[in-house]
Amino acid sequence: MQPEDLTFKLLNIQIPTGSGRVNRIITVDSKRSIIRIRNKDTLCLSRAIVVGLAVDNREKLQDTVKNNITDKELKEINKRRQRKSKINQGIISDNEKSYLTDGRKFQEVLAKALHRICSIPIRQSGNDLQDVTHFEERLNIEIQI
Repeated sequence: MQPEDLTFKLLNIQIPTGSGRVNRIITVDSKRSIIRIRNKDTLCLSRAIVVGLAVDNREKLQDTVKNNITDKELKEINKRRQRKSKINQGIISDNEKSYLTDGRKFQEVLAKALHRICSIPIRQSGNDLQDVTHFEERLNIEIQI
């Protein structure tokens, strides 16, 4: 990777000043609108993409996985569930969306499926910035880090 291959986007956040209160920095532990990915594998990039799409652009995620989930993945998703998932038909329920944001097994299955669908290998040490651009190109989205 060359320095000219990198693109930096700056975000300027103005912290308001008020009287009587001390300004504090909002962390992911105290604010629910920021998504925190907790995992013990190297799928953090694809997990973040799946969760981000589920929260902000569910239609895009549904179109991406429609008819692309294998029987094995569908069995993992439906394991111990009373209501079977319709994800292979392009439907992600509100319940499944909450499973994704909570970091359940469903999130891992979709993260691995995303790697397979986009033809991006799961790396032993985690994915890098070049993989981010590959995900962007294959999913036709913009990822800001």
